[in-house]
Amino acid sequence: MNSSRALKLVVASVLGLGGGAVADGAIAGTSTCTGSGCWVYPPFLPNPGGGGGVGGGWGGGDGSSDPRDEYHKISWCTDAPGYAWDAHGCDLYNPPVLTVNGCGTAGGVPVPDFLVAPGALQGGAAAFGAMFKAACDAHDMCYGTHGNDKHQCDERLRQDMIADGQQKLGGAFPALGVFVIGQATAYARFLQWEWIEPWTSQPAYDRSQMDAACRTSSAAFKNYCDHLGFGS
Repeated sequence: MNSSRALKLVVASVLGLGGGAVADGAIAGTSTCTGSGCWVYPPFLPNPGGGGGVGGGWGGGDGSSDPRDEYHKISWCTDAPGYAWDAHGCDLYNPPVLTVNGCGTAGGVPVPDFLVAPGALQGGAAAFGAMFKAACDAHDMCYGTHGNDKHQCDERLRQDMIADGQQKLGGAFPALGVFVIGQATAYARFLQWEWIEPWTSQPAYDRSQMDAACRTSSAAFKNYCDHLGFGS
């Protein structure tokens, strides 16, 4: 434990003693960990500071200045990183960064960002470059946003690929339009294919959601604890 954190604990103890006894159940906030990750919920008191009126948590506007409020906050912010987040590989101070990599790979095999067309049409298709990269990047972001549904992300990929492809073709190459729709549909179906999904896209989605849950928890922790010097 570093000296600054030790000092905060001493201050918390003094505040707690000065404000009278505090029920153990009121000190800690609510934390939830599941197979999909962990979430931080700041402490909640129906009557902040023990004064009159009902508030929605800390600083309920009841006009009181009970020192136990600060004691609860410091105790919770001190304990939060060490609950279950570390065990789930989540560092609340340094959450994983959301990254995108286009259409990426499937089982180690590169998945093309460009339109694939047969025979003589491939030259025309190649001229449009990585037309599906933006759609695949958006798919990565969809997987990496906490609470998003996997199959909705997969369907959005299909829609985005078709929209981007049609926009880039601009009606100049109508023969390629059918291949845009076919490739977009193939990608979405592959991501949801029952014989493949459990070993490919589902683990990727689960990992992304774990990272997303960590980012969400980190943001809540920092927002709640920054002013006490714990969020950074």
